[in-house]
Amino acid sequence: MGNLTGIFLENMLRLALFLAGLLMCPGVLGQVWVTGRVLSENGFPVEGANVQVLDENRGTVTDSMGQFDVEMNVPGRLRITHLNYCALEVLVKKGEFLLVALKPLEHRLGEVEVKAKEMKGVGMVSTSRRDLERMPALLGERDVVKYLALSPGVVTTSALDAGLYVRGGNSVDNMFLVDGTPIANPAHLTGILSVFDTWILSNSQLYKSGFPAEYNSGLSAYVNMHPEAEGEDFNGEATLGFLSSALKYRGQTENRRLHYSVSARTSYLQGVAALYNLGVDDENSMPFYAFYDVTGVMRLQLKEKLSLSVFGLLSTDRLRLERDVDRKEAVRWGSGSAIAHLQYRAGESVWDWKLSVNHAGTGTDLKKNVHLDSETLRNDYLVEWDYRSYAMENWRWEAGMRLEYGDWRYGGLEQWGLADTWHLLLTGYVQGTWSMGKGWMCQGGMNYQYYQGKSDAHRVSPRLKVVWARQGWQVWGSVDRTMQYHSVWTVLNLKSPVDIWCPLGKGAKPATCWQYSVGADKEWENGWYVYGALFWKDMRHIKDFKSFGFSEDGLFEERQADGKGQSKGVEVEVSYERGAWNWRANYTLSDAWNRFEGINDGKRFYPPYDVRYHALVAASWQRKKWCLSASWRYASGMRTTFPVGVAVAEDIHHPDNSLVFVPIYKERYNFKMPAQHQLDISADYRWQRGKLHWTCTVGVYNLYNRQNPVLVYFEAEEYETYYTRFVPYSRVLLPCIPYISLTLNW
Repeated sequence: MGNLTGIFLENMLRLALFLAGLLMCPGVLGQVWVTGRVLSENGFPVEGANVQVLDENRGTVTDSMGQFDVEMNVPGRLRITHLNYCALEVLVKKGEFLLVALKPLEHRLGEVEVKAKEMKGVGMVSTSRRDLERMPALLGERDVVKYLALSPGVVTTSALDAGLYVRGGNSVDNMFLVDGTPIANPAHLTGILSVFDTWILSNSQLYKSGFPAEYNSGLSAYVNMHPEAEGEDFNGEATLGFLSSALKYRGQTENRRLHYSVSARTSYLQGVAALYNLGVDDENSMPFYAFYDVTGVMRLQLKEKLSLSVFGLLSTDRLRLERDVDRKEAVRWGSGSAIAHLQYRAGESVWDWKLSVNHAGTGTDLKKNVHLDSETLRNDYLVEWDYRSYAMENWRWEAGMRLEYGDWRYGGLEQWGLADTWHLLLTGYVQGTWSMGKGWMCQGGMNYQYYQGKSDAHRVSPRLKVVWARQGWQVWGSVDRTMQYHSVWTVLNLKSPVDIWCPLGKGAKPATCWQYSVGADKEWENGWYVYGALFWKDMRHIKDFKSFGFSEDGLFEERQADGKGQSKGVEVEVSYERGAWNWRANYTLSDAWNRFEGINDGKRFYPPYDVRYHALVAASWQRKKWCLSASWRYASGMRTTFPVGVAVAEDIHHPDNSLVFVPIYKERYNFKMPAQHQLDISADYRWQRGKLHWTCTVGVYNLYNRQNPVLVYFEAEEYETYYTRFVPYSRVLLPCIPYISLTLNW
């Protein structure tokens, strides 16, 4: 009895001392709002994770960006759970911003293994850093765009074209966004050189259908990227590659309220060209080309409920042709985007305010085939407000408004009626998501836009998506309407940086697309995954031009044609992932056509990006220090225009007044180029020396040296007296190329 009394008195004394300490230090314990972000092990945001305050009857769930905020006593503990991830408990201290990484959940029963995967299907393709590491490093470069180009329903036309052609749509009909905010459409010269750096922009979603109501002004597809300021892997990276070199760094302040990451990259292809051109004649010389890009992001936790993020991307390119001392030609282009994002989170409601500036410009000084000395500029200024509510258990509401002002400027193009102009675009949207139970989910929304410029227009774009998910199955259907208010004037009969972007012309209607899509996918416990979808797109008021380039006079708006088009097809994919192995194969069958009055006598024609058959097989093996990967791609030939006749003219500007043969074109895209296919392989070897981590990447681009033509051109040849014909020639840009790159992390 005496021992029990002693223990009781000792515990009471401890309790009294604890309470006295609280009275002397009232700031030690109290109610505060705690903000954080939940990511998967590979850095992908985890949506729908339960965040529970231990020993308190309160909690919340993470949003689509993996973010949450909850009120709790500190110090205290949070328990974070998700159906597909291991539960985790974290200690919370006052003033901290939490960054939590969850490990995938694995169950083992005998020889059966169940492993969670990221969400697929439903008209969307997601990427993560782990996905990018499992694809071949084409010429030492890995990026988001190359990975998306390997997805079903997405094709590329040639190595000279960096665009993505989604479900029969044009590449200029896509929009790139950062955290839902549009950015300038940046691109380097070829599909091998992409602007987006994986150090910051590895996580993204490509929406092929089932578009969120927030997205509009792009006719075909949307790529939404999520910049990462935080990272659990390395603080710095330096890369010495085959085409370019880069230096990257990320850091944080001592209180972890500020996180930042920056990446800078430059090419040295101009030096390679200088060495190659030694002893080479002018006709076969390599042009001097160089590019630079800088990407940065910063996230600052201003208060417990208030955060600020700033993102920036700058890209510049220079292409110089020195044919002789007196004739130097050049093309330069570049783009830049800056976004400031202020977010306030209170309980189960989130407010976002965004301000962004986009710039894109081109300048040309061409004197040979295309006589053009011009400059084009486009500046966009955007202000945006968004609201999201998670207050109801089965409902999620979103609403927002965006105001965009565009300033278009043209120099040297006055003779074609291209004068400086502006446009104003007001967008409002509302969207609701209802979890109906028994695996059913319905998402509906409405997007309204008012456009004012040379033409005025207001349009309503409804969206609807229904999903059923149970026992590994997902079945869905979606209906989307999208709009587009600009077009592209193709100068060289080939997509290039010289192309001129133009706003909606006087009296013209915006392009419209109704897209219908149904699909299903199934994931098995043994690592197999199967996906299939059907799509149909009905496009109205799409724009094209009756003639290419500057070969004839005529005002811009007189050349533009208004027409319609359709695209339909099927896409399937099969993948397998277990242990060290990852394998997938996909196939896309599509049919796309356009029709315009004044082009091809008003008859249907297949656009150059109508790639009827597209197939991919890719595999990777990853174990400890090694990662081996390979991909094989097949695509039916794209289309180009073949001349049907020839005219003879005398060039009065030429010193000897020689005859000039001018091709005559009648039917557009009447020549189909050969099919393209190639095999790419690469191997990564990783090792560590102290605190330094090294990665050596070796590989071969186009292993069996397939001669894939990137363009076809025609030369006039005299084969008999008084007879002339045009002979087609093809240009192969990239043959079989071995490469090596070295990456250092610390």
